Amino acid sequence: MPNGPHKRASRLAALLIVLAGSCAPQPEAVSRLATPTPALPPTPRAPVPTVGQVRWELVPTSGPTPSPRIGATFAFLYARGQLLLFGGRTIDQPLAELWRYDTERERWSLLTAAPSPPARWGHAVAVDSRRRVMVIFGGQGSDGTLNDLWAFDPLRLRWQQLARDRAGPGPRTGACAAYDEAGDTVLLAFGNSGSSLRNDLWAYHPDSESWEELSPPLLRPPARQDAACLWDASGRRLYVFGGRGEEDLADGWVFSLAPPGWTPLPSPLPPLALAATAVSDDGRGLIIGGQSAGGLLAEVWQLTFADGTLARLRATGPAPRAGAAAVYSSDTRRFYLFGGAGPSPLGDFWSWAP
Repeated sequence: MPNGPHKRASRLAALLIVLAGSCAPQPEAVSRLATPTPALPPTPRAPVPTVGQVRWELVPTSGPTPSPRIGATFAFLYARGQLLLFGGRTIDQPLAELWRYDTERERWSLLTAAPSPPARWGHAVAVDSRRRVMVIFGGQGSDGTLNDLWAFDPLRLRWQQLARDRAGPGPRTGACAAYDEAGDTVLLAFGNSGSSLRNDLWAYHPDSESWEELSPPLLRPPARQDAACLWDASGRRLYVFGGRGEEDLADGWVFSLAPPGWTPLPSPLPPLALAATAVSDDGRGLIIGGQSAGGLLAEVWQLTFADGTLARLRATGPAPRAGAAAVYSSDTRRFYLFGGAGPSPLGDFWSWAP
């Protein structure tokens, strides 16, 4: 099935292989890239205001730095200097590296800890603020799609595998994750199992190391992978935009935990985009870049959690990209953006202070 979910999961990687020419892609991938997908009729949209400006700045670094990569994750661990970059992939190789950026010394350092998770990209990440650990789930590894759950403690420099042999979400890549401090749960939604797209929603309970499915029986968004997901911690709401389903999606949904349920969002919405980068602070979420039918994007959208308004921001700095890693640091009060997919994997490092 040439357009099946497993093939769609590797579309971005196949695009990089074709552009960089470093190894031969599968004939099916070349065929799909060489033959444009017929455009869907444009969806009428309300006028979108452009407000404010994002002036990205290159982040100063010295010494060794992470190599260019796509599909990595970034996390901030509530302690100065704890910006953690994990995994990702080069054009043809998943990575298991864990890097820490020290915002005071402006230096990267490669951390080593054993045992550690297998190499992967396209995994989901959340920060358990009670236990002060970074939690990762699933992703795509050398041997297929993963469903393992790991936590990294930056003080002890130790990985721990969680919920072994427990019933829970199946393998998936391109999922969304968030930590709900009020409920002390890690939420996991959507993704691609390798054989099917998912629209389920799960909660992981750290104290019991158990999973619980929260998927409502009636109204749910279409199944998808590589959506832009924003967590509103104060409102206990998960916002989901776009991604790739049975067709490219340009919709928006919000899941509320109190009371539980999905609600579709009205226009205006960000344009159709695959593998856009999503990152939140306490009051807002940003959606950065992505891959559209017309090519890679560089634009930035802002969602204000207090009133649910969306607006496009003028952005200067990074080139268009998809599959980048981003994080917000409450220490420096800056958003950080690393790498992603351009004409080849990127390794540039940017920040913005709102």
